[in-house]
Amino acid sequence: MSKRFFLHLSAILFLAVWCIDMYAAVNSLAPTAVKRVFVELGSKGADAPIYVINYGERNVESFEYTLAFDSRVMATETVTLQQPILRMDSRKMIIPIPSHATLSETELTFTITKVNGQPNEAGTNYTNIPRITVTKAAKRRVVVEEYTGMWCGYCPKGIVVIEHLAKTYPDDFIGIAVHGGRSYEPLLCRAYIKTANKEAKGYPTIRMNRKKGIYDYKGDNDLADEKNYGTEADVDVSAVWDAKKNDISVTCMTTFRINKPEAPYAIAFVLTEDGMKNASWAQANYISGNRSYAGISEELDWFVNAPSYIYGLENNHVAITAAGVDKGIEGSITAPIEADKPQTYRHVFSNIAQYRVVQDKSKMHVCALLISTKNGEIVNAAKCSIAEGPVTGIENVQTNRTNAVETARYTIDGRRISAPVKGINIVKYSDGRTVKTVVK
Repeated sequence: MSKRFFLHLSAILFLAVWCIDMYAAVNSLAPTAVKRVFVELGSKGADAPIYVINYGERNVESFEYTLAFDSRVMATETVTLQQPILRMDSRKMIIPIPSHATLSETELTFTITKVNGQPNEAGTNYTNIPRITVTKAAKRRVVVEEYTGMWCGYCPKGIVVIEHLAKTYPDDFIGIAVHGGRSYEPLLCRAYIKTANKEAKGYPTIRMNRKKGIYDYKGDNDLADEKNYGTEADVDVSAVWDAKKNDISVTCMTTFRINKPEAPYAIAFVLTEDGMKNASWAQANYISGNRSYAGISEELDWFVNAPSYIYGLENNHVAITAAGVDKGIEGSITAPIEADKPQTYRHVFSNIAQYRVVQDKSKMHVCALLISTKNGEIVNAAKCSIAEGPVTGIENVQTNRTNAVETARYTIDGRRISAPVKGINIVKYSDGRTVKTVVK
């Protein structure tokens, strides 16, 4: 007999013994690994969702667990279930997690010690809970990048998902429709090609925060799970046109809620436009007439009832161009990171006229993405419309300037201020002049 045969036989015997042992257990409840939990400093704590699986012969009506930190048991609790957990069934449990004494990233150990009042017979009866203690809970927004193309008959699936999420979760969702896959794609975004080649496994591909895909036609559960994953930083963004409405000045403010000696993060920017359409553009639609898709969502029903080629379809969230979209802009986040101390980074999208696909500047937006340089995931994001510039032009008015007085002052992002602030200030004078000054 061959060596390979003996290896296969050994594996089968091991699996059989393991299965017999597992199913022979009477009281066996195993917890699964859980996501990280963000807890505010000085708070009563936060809730950690933990899934448990009943591998025992008996239904689970109660269990006892301990919560430990640095091998020291912090709490021992007994949970009595209103509905028992049946054999080979799982249940989501909410476990309270206390705050740490300082801003920190620590790990707790959750151990199920007893099941139905008897010792837990599970082979693995514990899991670790990453705990991040922050100054305050940051608002997490979820970025969904939809890799799509008008040539792609299956791509209405991605359109359906992104439109549904945008309508249902306007404050928590940021959609980016990345058109590509063919050089003749009318809305091809060249700045995204490298990222698309890495992220898109086919068309359509729908990626959430560059860490997981969406495979159904709505994405509600995926978005809820991702939002609840939490984040270590708040992100805010603002943008303003220049006087000629050809350059966009973008200001991104990132505020971390924890101290970090290093800064494995970077900012990226994406310029998008809504409502883009052309009578000659035809979206292939393989969903057309397929009644098996009917009733799932309003957005999907629309494509079921639409023709196999849709002319003049309105395209939203379309990526026009981007900066640092693959890995972020180097140096946009600097170390060390201090909790609650904002880091500001500015970028300019220059010469918007070069993007001839742009149709309506009033429907354009800027998305700021905070990217982890360790794993490439999107940590958090923000989106804004583009404000009109505070001035219509910088004039050289030949008047008696010695008597001119300041009448208004603005920051570079168009916010009116009552006194000079550090950075670029735009100042209006009574003689008609508008002057940009640098305040140090």
